[in-house]
Amino acid sequence: MIQPVENTQAVVIGAGLSGLAIARELTRRNIPVIVLDASALTQDVVAAVMGRPLTAGPVILTPHRGEYARMLGLNEDPQDNEGLLAFTRKYRVITVLKGSPTIICDGQKLIHAPVGGPVLGRGGAGDVLAGMILTLLAQDSSDPLAAVLRAVAWHG
Repeated sequence: MIQPVENTQAVVIGAGLSGLAIARELTRRNIPVIVLDASALTQDVVAAVMGRPLTAGPVILTPHRGEYARMLGLNEDPQDNEGLLAFTRKYRVITVLKGSPTIICDGQKLIHAPVGGPVLGRGGAGDVLAGMILTLLAQDSSDPLAAVLRAVAWHG
């Protein structure tokens, strides 16, 4: 099993780091900043987020619509803003629902980011976004929503 370096401050899981057991274990740890992407966006891993202390740092999810449906256990994309708000609030995360437009949700509000284009649908583009979010939050996690919005705008 991969062991994080002692005093790890930030980790992105899913973009090249696969394995549900690893993702669940890292999500349970008190790592201050966690970004979940790609293969880490499963019901089991997201459920592990609920076990984190309320004082642990932010957890950011970066699903596209298919991954979001998979996390909910659905076969098709739910087009429900109230459901996204409830999901984000329940799991105490910030969700970056990638698409056109990208929707950022912190559980209180939905922010539509009309940036980017079809090229962002290519493989690896989400990895770049997850890395940008992680980098900004590792530098300063005092306002996670602002960091996410900045990364989404720059990425677009």
